[in-house]
Amino acid sequence: MPLTIIFLLFVINPSFLHIPSLPLKEKLISQSLTQCVYNAVERFFEKGETIFYFLPLSESVTLLDQVLLPQLTHEFLWSLVVKNVTLDESKIAQKPTFYIIHMQNQRSTLTKPRQVASDVITKLWKYHIVNGVVLLPDHLNPTVFNAFSWFPYHGGNCGTNNQIELIDSCSNGSSTKVVNWYPQKIPKKFNQCTIKVRMIQWPPYVINIPNGSWSGTQTSTRGFEISILDLVAEFANVRMFYHDDQVLLNWGDIYDNGTITGNLKYLSQEIDDIAVGAFGKTLKRSLYFDDVLYHHHEGLVFCVPFKTINSKLHNLGEIMDFGALVLTLVLYLVVTTMSWLVNHHDYTHFYTCAIDMYRVLLGMPIYQQPRSTRVRFFVAMLIIYSFYVLTAYQTLLTSALASVSTRQEISTIDEIIDRNLDIHGIKQSSRYFASNGTTSTISRTNAAIFKKYKNCANMYKCFDLVAFNRNVAVCAPKYFTQFIKNSYKTSNNDPLIYCFKEPIVSFPIGIVMRKGLHFYYRFKALIGRIVSSGFTRKWKKEIRRTRFENFTSVDIEVEKSGDELDFNSLKLIFCVWLVGCVISLIVFICEVVKRVLFKKN
Repeated sequence: MPLTIIFLLFVINPSFLHIPSLPLKEKLISQSLTQCVYNAVERFFEKGETIFYFLPLSESVTLLDQVLLPQLTHEFLWSLVVKNVTLDESKIAQKPTFYIIHMQNQRSTLTKPRQVASDVITKLWKYHIVNGVVLLPDHLNPTVFNAFSWFPYHGGNCGTNNQIELIDSCSNGSSTKVVNWYPQKIPKKFNQCTIKVRMIQWPPYVINIPNGSWSGTQTSTRGFEISILDLVAEFANVRMFYHDDQVLLNWGDIYDNGTITGNLKYLSQEIDDIAVGAFGKTLKRSLYFDDVLYHHHEGLVFCVPFKTINSKLHNLGEIMDFGALVLTLVLYLVVTTMSWLVNHHDYTHFYTCAIDMYRVLLGMPIYQQPRSTRVRFFVAMLIIYSFYVLTAYQTLLTSALASVSTRQEISTIDEIIDRNLDIHGIKQSSRYFASNGTTSTISRTNAAIFKKYKNCANMYKCFDLVAFNRNVAVCAPKYFTQFIKNSYKTSNNDPLIYCFKEPIVSFPIGIVMRKGLHFYYRFKALIGRIVSSGFTRKWKKEIRRTRFENFTSVDIEVEKSGDELDFNSLKLIFCVWLVGCVISLIVFICEVVKRVLFKKN
């Protein structure tokens, strides 16, 4: 049996109903009831489970308690928990599977047992008890106990408690009928029952679903959580009624004092049955609500204005490391000094030797060749070194000038804080930036974010601030940003928003249901089959290829840093070189013409 079905025996002891009887007769009645209860427990309750036995502890212990309790425990087949029947259980307590409730009534008689059973079942139905049996003494023969039960989904019903039937009778542990007291009452196919779904318009989970609409044909354009429910509705033969709240992004919170707000409040008050819209699984929500996970994890990422900077040279010194420059300088000084010291005939002055060695280092010819073998050795060593250094330098310089690689100007949380951007995000996400008050780097970063964090009541307007005002960073769920950022493009199809690739935190997403929903385990099984079949993976891929309906195309000038070096930065050098070549050519022509004229004269 599914755990949603609570096996319950509701017992009313006739010895406290002022039925005229002799002490022996009262003893026979209690023994008959004890045997009937024990027989039902032995036949229908699973061995090894825990039975909650509720009885009025304020009353005197009856013969039923004195006999039944030892009989239930002497074979150690069940664990027994005895509790006060008037104890008000907290709603967040885990509901057990097996109950025995013992009631005593001193005022009323059982001349109308069906009416009494109906009143009892009405009370049980308020606590979402689906499967139970009410044992009532027969008003003609008190040693015979009639077993009443109800069938909420029979005859085309959608969960009503007016289908009450007398299913069996028992006397001294013997039943008159061989029937199952606890049949499967929750069907696999429901009777077009209505399930109220409170939704939040949150792509790609819920996409533009009209308020007050019904489940229909499954398509990926409706969002994959709505697509899951549409498919569940088709399989389970139910109707999903989708409606949203007037307040945007009204997920709701659960506070320490038990106060529940937002869409979760409608579940706790049982106004709605299901809530969808990227609800994350948390400890408090698990205490108050049921959820079905569909193997999907969401993460929070920061989105900032899209602005790239070229990863090019800012000065020519970036080509060669400082160590290589120092090595080159030391080698040049050593070769120059040694060449001058070993041969004063070729280089009478130190500066002439320094100039020649510098020309060799740059790969330029020298006018006076050294005649000393030792000087030639030093010069050859410098030539070989300069060849490799110049080749490497020119190669790296050309590669750096021709490179078009870029990077984001803001790509870390520290850069968001350093540039003093305002931080907007969902109210519920701010809990991830709580600081523990220590001096650690993470704690200081979280404190800085939490200080600047502002609640974003409308996420679309916040993304407009990022794209157009360009002074805001948004902390938003990753899948939402992947869907929405495609809508922010320039007229050149360049993005306006950049979102970090790695999430700062990850959490599972599920469909939240109110506790006590009879469809819970059936829905959980169907959703598991849908996920295993690959439908959700297919829907996610299709949705990622779509764009949000408010597509934006604008012209935005991207500022470019003026201190970057590329081939455009070298135009002036080439122009000067070209002018020098032209002037040299003109001078050369003038000299040739002058020489020709001079010879003629």
